Amino acid sequence: ENASDLIWTMDLNLRYTYVSPSVKRMRGYSPEEVINTRVSETMTPASLEVIRKTFAEEMALEEREEKDTLRSRTLEAEMYRKDGSTVWTEIIVTFLRDKDDRPLGLLGVSRDITERKQVEKERASLHAELELRAITDSLTDLYNHAHFYQRLAEEVERSNRYGHGFAVVMMDINAFKRFNDSRGHQAGDKMLRLVADCIRSGLRRSDIPFRYGGDEFAAILPNADSSRAQVVVNRINKRIAARLKEMNNPAAAWLGVSAGVASFP
Repeated sequence: ENASDLIWTMDLNLRYTYVSPSVKRMRGYSPEEVINTRVSETMTPASLEVIRKTFAEEMALEEREEKDTLRSRTLEAEMYRKDGSTVWTEIIVTFLRDKDDRPLGLLGVSRDITERKQVEKERASLHAELELRAITDSLTDLYNHAHFYQRLAEEVERSNRYGHGFAVVMMDINAFKRFNDSRGHQAGDKMLRLVADCIRSGLRRSDIPFRYGGDEFAAILPNADSSRAQVVVNRINKRIAARLKEMNNPAAAWLGVSAGVASFP
C-alpha cells in the first residue's frame, strides 16, 4: 500500500483487472474507480497510440514458434489524473501466461517520471536555444554567414535531387562606411537592424535571409530565378527608403542596397 510504484494487471482487451492502492497517489483515483476501465480512457492520444502499437507487435511475436516468454517491454506514457492534469509514467510490462505459456493478460509496473521528463524538456529547450544562437547573428537576428553555407549546400543538393532551381542574392549597403563614420557606430548598428528588418519583410516565407558580415547580407530564394530575385531586391530597396523617410532621415536620398543575383542551376 505504501509502495510508490503502481502495480496493475489487464486482460487482453486492455481493460484493467487489478490496480494497486498507489494509483491514488499517482493519478488521484481509487483502485475501484480504475478497475474495469480501458487503457484508452486513461492516457493521452499520443501515448495510447504507442501502447496499441507495442501491444500489436507483442501479440505478433506470440505467433512465432521460438519466442522469449519472459520478455518485457519498457515504455513511457502520459496518463490522465483525476483533476485533469497528466502524469508521465515509465511502464515495464510483460505477459501473464497460462500453464501452456499462452498470454492471458498483462502485468505492469508504472513509475512516476514527471520530474525527469520536465528536466529533459528544459534540457532540450536549452539545447535548441544554444543551437539557434550558434547560427544567428546577434545584432540583426538573421542567420549568420556560417549557416549561409550550410543552407546553400542543402539547396544545391535539393535542386540536384528534385530539379527545383533557386536564386541567391548577395547585398551590401550603399555608402554604409560613410554613414557609419559620420553618424557613429551606434547609428550604424541601428541602420543594420533597419536594413535587416526590410530584407526579412521583403522576402517570401520560403526565402531565407542572412547577415553575411559587416554591411553585407544574403538571401536564398528557393524555386526562384534571377528575374524573381531582382523583384525582391527592388521591393527591399523601396522598404528601406520608406522606413528612412518615415524617420525624416536625410540618408533616405542615397542609402539602399546594391545586389548581385545568381541562379542555380
